[in-house]
Amino acid sequence: YAVAMAKRAKRSALRIKAISDAGVAIPEVAALLKIAGSAKVSLNNEAALTAAAEQVAAQGKAIATKYDGSELAAVDTLLPKPDAYKGMVFSP
Repeated sequence: YAVAMAKRAKRSALRIKAISDAGVAIPEVAALLKIAGSAKVSLNNEAALTAAAEQVAAQGKAIATKYDGSELAAVDTLLPKPDAYKGMVFSP
């Protein structure tokens, strides 16, 4: 389980870096990059990992609250194509 979670954390950090590299220049993405490198996924590191998770949640909420998506247009190229979607796609 711990190895799977470490790999998941690494993939997430790489995705955040890709968002930053794509040109999304908002402070919350920079904060996420810093958080991603702050806590190592390892056994007996619960306190640091919990603190990092809480910080990630706060940055995610800030992004959802502060931005309407127009600042995130650079992320569009990172999104999967429709044929790679999993599950049903909502369409109003």
